[in-house]
Amino acid sequence: IPVADLTDHFIYNERIDAAYIRYGLKFTNGSLSLGLRGEQTNSTSLSVSPNRLVDSSYFNLFPNVQFTFEPDKDNQLTAFYSRNINRPNYQDLNPFVGYVDQFFYNTGNPFLKPFYINTIQVSDLYRHKYKITLNASVTNNYFSTIFSQDDVTKVYTTIKENIATRYRYSIQLGIPFEFTRWWNLNLDLVGLHDQFDYFAANQPKRGSFALEATLSQDFTITKKLSAQLESVYQSPTYFVINNYREDYFVNAGLRYAIAKNASLSLTASDIFNTDVDKIHFDYRNLNITQRDKRPTRFIGFTN
Repeated sequence: IPVADLTDHFIYNERIDAAYIRYGLKFTNGSLSLGLRGEQTNSTSLSVSPNRLVDSSYFNLFPNVQFTFEPDKDNQLTAFYSRNINRPNYQDLNPFVGYVDQFFYNTGNPFLKPFYINTIQVSDLYRHKYKITLNASVTNNYFSTIFSQDDVTKVYTTIKENIATRYRYSIQLGIPFEFTRWWNLNLDLVGLHDQFDYFAANQPKRGSFALEATLSQDFTITKKLSAQLESVYQSPTYFVINNYREDYFVNAGLRYAIAKNASLSLTASDIFNTDVDKIHFDYRNLNITQRDKRPTRFIGFTN
């Protein structure tokens, strides 16, 4: 039985014309790369029921600059700046209502705008092993999936909206250790701060610090047999509108060489089945606590 309130015909047309230019320069102990991309976008979104037409045309320039310099034999410095665009896909825009049950729908947003990311990054590679990276980015018109509830009908929907300006600052360390000839270790640490300045007047800006750590270990057991063990930890954090609890899991693998270019591998992901998303948010007129357990524990065999 057709339901008029849940029925639509969506017609979408998009054309993107782009031109690129790049210039590279090499000099003593370094190089410089300059790039520029120009894009003209023309798009129309027509929703027949209800009748809504969105006609959008815009031109943008996206520069990219990268500078590499080796001041001495132990250091390699890299700095770059880039501006990029992230467009919503067709299904993000399509206002067709996906009926889950009588209290839960999902739908697209034909008025959704692309967001723009400006990124600056500086890194140093020391002795071709140790790496430190500083990163700062600003995302304008950041969009994400949010929940919206009708307080009269108690129906809530998921939809993507441009909700905030996002600021992210991070520092990343890559530290390898070689304890013995049969045991190597690599530690990746990421410390970051996210802040969201919301467009809604009654929604105060929010931010949080977070730590991500990955410890990878390689063991040489015999000339043909080796093992790998990876441990991952993510601290509690806040992202978009969600408060996330800490998350952690362990992966492992064995590899046996049977010929020069052939081997057998046995892998196990999330051995203890601990990779679980535990989320809580209090946004607008909704207060939701969620536990999302995806299938993450697998055993694989390859040759």
